[in-house]
Amino acid sequence: MMNELLLLTQIFTVLPIKRKLNYSNGALKRASLLMSLHGAALYLPAVGLSMVLTFLKCPSNINALVTLLFHLLLTGAYHLDGLSDSADGLLSGRERERMLDIMKDSRIGVYGAAALFFDLALKIMIYND
Repeated sequence: MMNELLLLTQIFTVLPIKRKLNYSNGALKRASLLMSLHGAALYLPAVGLSMVLTFLKCPSNINALVTLLFHLLLTGAYHLDGLSDSADGLLSGRERERMLDIMKDSRIGVYGAAALFFDLALKIMIYND
């Protein structure tokens, strides 16, 4: 199980894992069962930072922005790249093959930018509560 958690950490964060890991199909399947738990665990350091900032009487809007920035730096914002690519492709209204081409394009489109805006705005609102 440790191998699988480290696999997820290596894939979904910028944290350096200096250990040889097993990337077999079986290990990746087992790791996929732990994704939700791993994702929740990635929020724990951000929650801790937010609690420290609250204790220090930091204004809630600044707390929310700093906490979000910390989480984005921890994860490398990989999930946001996927979100914007998916929004650009899926909302393009094109046929399947063209959607996939749009998703592979490194440039961001209007739908991708809008998806990023609403994702980050929602997170700031949630962190600001």
